[in-house]
Amino acid sequence: MPFEDDLGHALREAAKASPLPRLELLAAGAAQRGQRRKRRRAVLASAASVAVLAGAGVVALQLRPTVASVSTLAATGPTATAHSAAAQPPAASVGPSPSPSPTAATPVSSSQVLELLKSKLPANLQVSHPVNEERSSGMPGPGVMAGFTLTDGSGKGNVSISITHGKPRPSVAPECGPSVPKCTDTPLPDGSNLQVYLPAPAVAGEQVWSATLQRRDGITLEVESGNVPGMNSGDTELYPNAPLLTGAQLTALAEDPVWLPVMASIPAPS
Repeated sequence: MPFEDDLGHALREAAKASPLPRLELLAAGAAQRGQRRKRRRAVLASAASVAVLAGAGVVALQLRPTVASVSTLAATGPTATAHSAAAQPPAASVGPSPSPSPTAATPVSSSQVLELLKSKLPANLQVSHPVNEERSSGMPGPGVMAGFTLTDGSGKGNVSISITHGKPRPSVAPECGPSVPKCTDTPLPDGSNLQVYLPAPAVAGEQVWSATLQRRDGITLEVESGNVPGMNSGDTELYPNAPLLTGAQLTALAEDPVWLPVMASIPAPS
């Protein structure tokens, strides 16, 4: 065949053999997070209807809201310390959510976010197989993610953080309720909402705990820790215990002011 046709055929075959770009993985993860939140809202609405019609009943849920995903910025704030696995959401003793400074708009790369996350993890945990990505468009908006495989010597899990800038919202409605066990919403003075979700293991044994900060300006920050090794590790064996970061540690990470420059650097959706 002519050289041009031969080259085109080779390029098409190489593209078929290539792995899915991490940017598409990030977009897929964001879509899955949104779908899971919609499902949780639908379950809450359904549970309320059942309570009205039947007058009694128990609705058991086993959903998890998410899982998706170098120079170091100044690491401020206390580093999260190791705690025993929490069985209940932490007590709601949280302060106002951080708001980005108008002057802190210097671009922050996903590699910097990766290093920031590493600097905030407990010293007894080892990190490997980093993954990080930036997104300039798509739903729910521009964003950045970073994550690691974690190990404490007895097994592997994962930790990840994602920060996205969606459209502003007049208010942030709590999503937890009596029908969602191990889920706590804490409204903050500035109108933001901090949600901590510590569900029991799923049927297959997977367990993911999260702390999600949603703000009225459209910023959503989500920190997760699960008992499945990170996506780049190649491992599938579940960690035998609860996730390596507790609800209190995830809350501390979500509220850490070190993320302020990252929030401020992510542009609003066009």
